[in-house]
Amino acid sequence: MKKYKLKKPVSDDFMKKVIIAMAIFLLLFTIAILIIFSVTSTEPSTLIAAVFAACLGEGSILGVLKSMKIKHLKPRIKDE
Repeated sequence: MKKYKLKKPVSDDFMKKVIIAMAIFLLLFTIAILIIFSVTSTEPSTLIAAVFAACLGEGSILGVLKSMKIKHLKPRIKDE
């Protein structure tokens, strides 16, 4: 049987980079949608909902990871 190594936890720097990249993406996406709306006079509401839902899901996952990381670090801090 193979022994699986534990992976390193996600670092705070990586989480910050993902959140910044997501914010930049959403800003550019919003600008692109406004341009599309001004040209075609229709909005792609399904696409907008899907993109913002995916970003909301990613942000939620990062929030859960961060809170679990803080929860596991608190006992270590109290012991020291």
